[in-house]
Amino acid sequence: MIQLAIILILLVLSVAFLTLPKASALRGIRGGWPVIALMVFTILSLLLNIGNVIQGAHNNSSDAFGSHNTPADLFPIMLIMTGNLLWIATLFSSTKPARIQPQAEPRIRNDPDKI
Repeated sequence: MIQLAIILILLVLSVAFLTLPKASALRGIRGGWPVIALMVFTILSLLLNIGNVIQGAHNNSSDAFGSHNTPADLFPIMLIMTGNLLWIATLFSSTKPARIQPQAEPRIRNDPDKI
């Protein structure tokens, strides 16, 4: 049931984020409530996954609940943490989106002597 709630929260936030006008121009916290809500979700997810790895390091029993720090446990945790760090990095990046400049039209010579 918790997984369904997390998926629904992400679905609502991502739809709200993707429907922002000029989403590429709204960088950082200026993006409004969807960006702030996704940032809070990202930080909570990052902290919970760090706690999951720490809990797995102290987990000696193979029958206990939670992570056991096996490759099968750590691989999805590392993927989620990498995504979290990339999201945070894009919010605080100082690069601006590149503007597309119109190309000049090629000049056509209408010199009848060179035909």
